[in-house]
Amino acid sequence: MESSLWSRRNSRTSGCRAVEKDLSFRFGPLKESDLWSALRLQARAQWNQTEQDWRRVMELDPGGSFAAFDGGNVVGTTTTAAYGNDLAWIGMVIVGEEYRRRGIATRLMRSALDRLCGAGVSTIKLDATPDGRSLYESLGFIPESLIERWECGSVAIVE
Repeated sequence: MESSLWSRRNSRTSGCRAVEKDLSFRFGPLKESDLWSALRLQARAQWNQTEQDWRRVMELDPGGSFAAFDGGNVVGTTTTAAYGNDLAWIGMVIVGEEYRRRGIATRLMRSALDRLCGAGVSTIKLDATPDGRSLYESLGFIPESLIERWECGSVAIVE
């Protein structure tokens, strides 16, 4: 899946709020008990993150992971990881296909931006697929470069 790196500089005049649609979904923190539901959502979207990736980002920024729920099911997610006040990362912005175009991603991104802007973070980056381009542009993000994910399988050591 193609993805690219996007960046957003915050300033006192850029604002951190986004317009949201009227939604009937419940929004709240993504907790460890929601992880399996989030992994199912991610698998249906055919993303390449692992369970370890999710756990790592949730440990890096406790309270920085957000979800949209339809009943007890996770239908959308986003996570944040701040590295001091200079840099933060937004990731795992996923909305189930049947729930898209209802403002869920906007609301989740708003939660992430509110958290990071409130903490005084000056630069926010995210890894994005082409599907989110219009949303990210509307929030002030600009594309920087393409991203590739490389994994190494087992390596034989020959003596």
